[in-house]
Amino acid sequence: MFNPNWVGQDPRQEDAAVEFVFHDCPPDRLDWALSTRIFFYARNAMAEPCPLASWPSVPASYIVCTDDRTITPEWQRKAAREYLGVEPIEISGGHCPNVSRPEVLADVLDRLG
Repeated sequence: MFNPNWVGQDPRQEDAAVEFVFHDCPPDRLDWALSTRIFFYARNAMAEPCPLASWPSVPASYIVCTDDRTITPEWQRKAAREYLGVEPIEISGGHCPNVSRPEVLADVLDRLG
């Protein structure tokens, strides 16, 4: 699932955040992106068991960022197909397209609506 070089990194550390999370951010957004690191590590999301006995029956989509350095795009493609039963939508860019390519991401989301 994870890029082997990412394992053990802490996204709250600036060098790790720049290398793995925000590597494709435009320079004029990088300072702001780095200021959001405190919210990045969702410890409870990783530690608490999911309360659902099964996933709800709702439409699903998955967007793969082809240059993601955190979660491998190969794993994302497989997960989209196996867990969600959907063909993933691919866009270029890294782990946080909402920061690096918000217009592209918004366009994809708008087309899904």
